[in-house]
Amino acid sequence: MELGRDTSAEASRGDRDHPLATMIADDSANVNLLEIIPAGPARNVRIRIGEKVGAVRNRMNNGQDWGRASGERAPRSLITVHFDIVRGCQLRCIGCPTATLQPAVARIDIDTFDRCLGNIDVRLIGLLRLFNFGEPLLHRDLPGLLNVIPKQKWKAQNVELSTNAQYTDWPSFEAALATRVITRLVVSCDGDGTSESYEAHRPPARWSVLLAFLERARAIRDRVHPKLHLMTRTICVNAEDRARWRSVLEPRGWSPEFRDWIALPESPRSRAQPPAPGQGICVFQSGATHIYIDSEGNVVPCCCHPGAAILGNLQHRRLSEILIGDKRKTFLAALAVRDPSLQVCSTCAY
Repeated sequence: MELGRDTSAEASRGDRDHPLATMIADDSANVNLLEIIPAGPARNVRIRIGEKVGAVRNRMNNGQDWGRASGERAPRSLITVHFDIVRGCQLRCIGCPTATLQPAVARIDIDTFDRCLGNIDVRLIGLLRLFNFGEPLLHRDLPGLLNVIPKQKWKAQNVELSTNAQYTDWPSFEAALATRVITRLVVSCDGDGTSESYEAHRPPARWSVLLAFLERARAIRDRVHPKLHLMTRTICVNAEDRARWRSVLEPRGWSPEFRDWIALPESPRSRAQPPAPGQGICVFQSGATHIYIDSEGNVVPCCCHPGAAILGNLQHRRLSEILIGDKRKTFLAALAVRDPSLQVCSTCAY
C-alpha cells in the first residue's frame, strides 16, 4: 500500500505523492512501468511498477487493457497480489482498520495456501506481497509457506514480506530467509522518528523491540540471504522528521520509504476525522491486475479494508472465474453508484 522511490523522470512529484499512488504502486527491482488508471479521484495518477520497461511490459500486458473495469476478460498476468497469510495483528495502529475490528488471529495452513495459489491462473505476478492487514510473522510455519511459492505454475518476480517487527520467532525467521524466496523484507514504522511518537502511533509497540529487530534481521540477512532488500515504510510527511528516521534506519542498513496518511475505512484515525466519500468505481477495481486475498482465500476488493466485500474464494474457484463472475459484476454495479448497502465502500474516500 505504499509508494517507493521513483526512478522515472516522467513521473511528476504530484504523481508520486498522490495518496492513491502510494497504495498501489510498487518499487520492484525487476519491473519499471508507468500506468495511468483513469478512475474517479485517481484520474491521471501515474502508477510506477519498479525498474525495467519494454520486455516486461509486453509480457505482463499481453495486449490487454489494464484499465478495463467491466471484468469482461480476466488478465493473464498480475501487477500485484496481496495475500494475507495471517488474519489479525497484535498492534492497534491508529491508521489501521484492524485496530477497530480486532479480529482473532488466524493463520492459513499450507495446504490451503497451496490450493489458493494454484487457482491463481496467470503466467506472471510482478509482486507477491505476503501481507494486507495481518501480521505475517505471527504465522507458525513461515518457511513451509514460502517453499510452496516456487512450485506454482506462474512466476513471481518479487516476493515481499511486510512486518511490524514486534514479534519474531527467530529460528523460524532465519529459516524463512534461508529459503531465499523472499526478495524484499519491509518493516512498517510510523511517527516522527522518536520513540515516543512511534509508540503512540502503533500501540503497544516498543521502540527498543523495533531497533533490536532492525539490527538482528540485517545480521541474519547478511548471513543467509545477502541479496534480500531491506526497507521500511513510514507515514511521515515532515522533512525534518524524515531526516530523523533516516539517521535511525540507514546506518542499520535499511532503506526508508515515506508516505502521507491514507484514510482507511474504520481505522481509529478515519473515525475521528471522517473523509469525504469517493465516487464511482475506485482505483482498486478499475482494472483486474491488483488482487487482494484474505487468510481464508477470499478475494476482497482492495487494500483499504480487510473485508469490504467478498468477490469469491480461491479454495474453490480459479481467479479468472472470480474476476469475470457474477459476484464481482454485481459488486462493481453497486460500487459504481456507491450503494449504501456497501457499508465500507460507500464511506471510503477512494
